[in-house]
Amino acid sequence: DAADRIYVLHRGTPPVLAFDPELNYIRGWGSGLFKVPHGLRIDPQGHVWTTDNGNHVLRKFSPDGELLATIGVEGEPKSGTDGFRAPDDLVFDSDGNIFVADAGNGRIVKLDPAGKFLSAFGKKGKGPGEFATAHSLAIDDLNRVYVGDRGNQRVQVFSSHGEHLADWTGLGNPFGLVFFGNELIAAE
Repeated sequence: DAADRIYVLHRGTPPVLAFDPELNYIRGWGSGLFKVPHGLRIDPQGHVWTTDNGNHVLRKFSPDGELLATIGVEGEPKSGTDGFRAPDDLVFDSDGNIFVADAGNGRIVKLDPAGKFLSAFGKKGKGPGEFATAHSLAIDDLNRVYVGDRGNQRVQVFSSHGEHLADWTGLGNPFGLVFFGNELIAAE
């Protein structure tokens, strides 16, 4: 985060861990909340966001571990405008909108900063704009959304409105994406 604290989401107890910049353990939280902890991101305000693809929800925490919001319906896979099916990752654009890799539904969901549904794009498949598994996300300074399409062995690039811009192939299976400056790092 902005204070150089390091947050780890894992499938142990407690599932969320916080460390100071010298790697000293600060605190942990979330025991009993998660079914399958999957993704963690820090928003521009310093909130800790997680995806739980077993409980089909996003959770927003304070940096101290206070649960501030749950988006989606706990324990119920949903499609349409009211939830998710196995969300894997999320990122934030420059306006604070949230993009969610809704892996089980084969789509990317765009939410406003308060978590209200705005739009969705994509479906299951192998063609442009389709996903085997929309597993990981990154976003650049121009609000282009990069999707690690695990299973189709590519990264797909979209405008913030869902327009398909490019396919990058030959990557193996991109499990994680992150930008460092202008460079996209893909973990396979």
